[in-house]
Amino acid sequence: MMLISGDPAQCGAVMPELETMTGLVVNLGPKPGVAAAYKLFGNLTVIGMMGVVADVVRLAHAVGVAPADAVAKVAARKGLAFGSKESMYVHARGALKPRGRPSP
Repeated sequence: MMLISGDPAQCGAVMPELETMTGLVVNLGPKPGVAAAYKLFGNLTVIGMMGVVADVVRLAHAVGVAPADAVAKVAARKGLAFGSKESMYVHARGALKPRGRPSP
């Protein structure tokens, strides 16, 4: 997936080339810099999630629970899709329908 934003005419002119490079190009509108901001939003989200997972692993280890079990069970219970090809960017722009949550 690739994110773009900026002048509609310029984006339209390069869209065919961009589409050959990736499976999905998401145009985030005419304001320059929005695509870069969304990329940074994603980076910050991943960095934050890594910190949370590290805390879960440390706590699990401290109380004698297998860290892999703690992470997997929490992720499954909260409906998190680690490793998914879908992305928050696409959900935010409405290009994909969000998946349903698993039953409790």
